[in-house]
Amino acid sequence: MMLKKSTLFLLLICIQFLPGQRNSWEIQEEIDQQHAELKGLRQEVQVLENSIRDKERQSLSINGIILDLDAKITLTEKLIRSLNREERLILEQLHLTEVNIENRQDSLAVQRGRLARLLHAMYIQGRPTFFELLLVAENFEEMVYRVRYLHALNDHQHLLAQNIQSALEELQAENQKYNIELERVQRLRHEKEAEHENLQLDKNKRDEYRSQIAAETAKLNAELTAKRQMMVEMESLIQKLVEDKAEAQEREAELARIRESQQMTTTGNFSEVKGQLPWPAQGQIVTRFGLQKNKELKTQTENPGIDINAVPGSPVAAVLDGIVTRVSYLQGYKQVIIIAHGSGYYTVYANVVDISVHEKEYVTGGMSIAKVSKTRLANSENANLHFEVWENLNKLNPEDWLDK
Repeated sequence: MMLKKSTLFLLLICIQFLPGQRNSWEIQEEIDQQHAELKGLRQEVQVLENSIRDKERQSLSINGIILDLDAKITLTEKLIRSLNREERLILEQLHLTEVNIENRQDSLAVQRGRLARLLHAMYIQGRPTFFELLLVAENFEEMVYRVRYLHALNDHQHLLAQNIQSALEELQAENQKYNIELERVQRLRHEKEAEHENLQLDKNKRDEYRSQIAAETAKLNAELTAKRQMMVEMESLIQKLVEDKAEAQEREAELARIRESQQMTTTGNFSEVKGQLPWPAQGQIVTRFGLQKNKELKTQTENPGIDINAVPGSPVAAVLDGIVTRVSYLQGYKQVIIIAHGSGYYTVYANVVDISVHEKEYVTGGMSIAKVSKTRLANSENANLHFEVWENLNKLNPEDWLDK
């Protein structure tokens, strides 16, 4: 079975750019090698595809996903080049097969022509029987010659028939081979189209992730700037409290008087309860005290306290008795309460609402002073209460003071 002329014409256009003629065995050996390379590339691409899918499902680092996408894009481009090469090799093999088909068709036509001429001659002249040869022969030698001629004619006829049958079988085999190779080319072209689409999808996905990183980087930079400003404002506020000696002495005296009237120790109360203070609100710590590393931006910021993922609307309690020194609003911290506990110790409660105390008011330990805000902290996506501990101008780790 032969292909349409249009298909053959397209193939001839493709093969005119092929290298010098090689035999079919050499081409097939190279096709097998190329096929093995394609198999390995497909496996590598699949491994990366699984890795990307797992990282996306687990919401892992976007940078890691982008690295895998870069590697997959590179491999896919290599895979497409390999598919192109295998297609060229099969087209070269197709060309040789087509030449073989044409040669066998020519040979078959020659054999059929010979047989047709022989049969036509026998039909015109007739085929004498053995007895007819005996009757027309002038002598015994002529009869023997005529019998041998008849046998040779029969042998030649049978040989032509066998050659025609062999040529038909070979032509059929070449046609089957041709169609198989053509199907392989078509499959390769479909796979190339699919890989080109996958390549573009991966490039689009990579661009989206890069845009996402750029947006997140801008957001993180803004949060980083805001947090640094928050720290500056809080440090400035604490510094004013510490440096205002007159106000500080007045607070210390008032606190001592109240404690004495309640038959409490007047000084050193805060330092004596290290590791025993009740929590200002119930919840998990999501950002700890000290340096915080940002892997995306490769930066470090300092957290002067801890951030707690508390239930919005739940009570915020003073961790120890003291005097409310400030009820203020700071950018980033939102509403802030600062309580002085004597001997230079202060606690800070930030991002609170429904504040129920006022400045210079004495509060007892465990007393509700506000509620947890529904809004998140400016520097966190899952925390809404910020808590700090200060000793004069020194920031202390709240976890060292809270009850374990």
